[in-house]
Amino acid sequence: MKKNKIEIELKLKKALKDGGYLWSYDAEIRHNPSVKENKELLIKCLLHLDYKYINDIFTLFGKSRSKKIWKENLLNQNSRYSIQNFLIANRFFGIKNPDKYIKRYGRN
Repeated sequence: MKKNKIEIELKLKKALKDGGYLWSYDAEIRHNPSVKENKELLIKCLLHLDYKYINDIFTLFGKSRSKKIWKENLLNQNSRYSIQNFLIANRFFGIKNPDKYIKRYGRN
């Protein structure tokens, strides 16, 4: 299972790098077990990757941890990520009324 998670991490990093969101990475993408880096990786994945990566994101980070990090780091970014937050709430976390949820838990 650990090898699978490392492969998923590298796949997500490659997708972010190919999209120009990890421009500071070396040519070789490596596994990093750092909790801080993985939190930053999750935030970048939620903001920039297509929905086809959602299963990989949840496999690597877990759905509840992903939601917690999203609420703590992205939901509170005022209107900067309002469209992304709406889509994340609705598509990723199945929140039935994203507008109401975002108003309740976000800093608007």
